[in-house]
Amino acid sequence: MENYKKHTNQNEVYDKIAKAYIAVGNFGKALDNYKKGTEANPDDALIKFEYAKLLSRSKKYEAASDLFEELIYVD
Repeated sequence: MENYKKHTNQNEVYDKIAKAYIAVGNFGKALDNYKKGTEANPDDALIKFEYAKLLSRSKKYEAASDLFEELIYVD
């Protein structure tokens, strides 16, 4: 995880940092990094999908639903 934090272009690694935080059980930091990832890469549907799944898993159903709905229109 520390190597990702040192990466020169953070926009490219927010999703990887989020997955690392999920692996260690820190869902709050994972959500923060997925949010940053979706803001930095607004056209990346995969990051949005992973973020929406974690929002749902974290019982943030309304935010997850909004993001899933947005993804329907992307497809």
